[in-house]
Amino acid sequence: MKIQIGAGHTLKRLDEMLATAIDGTFEESRYDETELSRLETGILEVMPEEGSLTPLIEEVMESVKGKAAEKGIVLSSCVDSEIICVFDRKWTAEALNNVADNAVKYSRQGGHVEIRAKKYEFYACIEVEDEGIGIPEEERARIFGRFYRGKQVQQEEGVGVGLYLPCR
Repeated sequence: MKIQIGAGHTLKRLDEMLATAIDGTFEESRYDETELSRLETGILEVMPEEGSLTPLIEEVMESVKGKAAEKGIVLSSCVDSEIICVFDRKWTAEALNNVADNAVKYSRQGGHVEIRAKKYEFYACIEVEDEGIGIPEEERARIFGRFYRGKQVQQEEGVGVGLYLPCR
């Protein structure tokens, strides 16, 4: 016997799933092999979580420390205080690692790279400052494009600054 769920039920369940994902109360409630069950599991994997940016910044600093030491680059960080916010840890870590790695890669020998974080009322801001070649203002809007490489670095090895955010 095959049981079909009507489109109305499916749309209602999708609407409930979306509403609870947006308000942060989503919980996986069904454990079967349906498309909806797989979607529920997928939502849990991509939901942002509340957490501290401080350990993330420390991890990023640690990950580029060796490469910075090879070039004599001084690393420093400045975080206002414990910054608690809601963010996708995996994507944020990957993007910040890419930016910090590029900062070290393109900074001059003996330069300085600093990561700063500041909490505002509705968002947190992470800045990476280096003494590298920079990104010209006319190219800044394009750095979130997939595999975008600035004109100044076309001859360098790499696939882009790493800020592309894929949609699922």
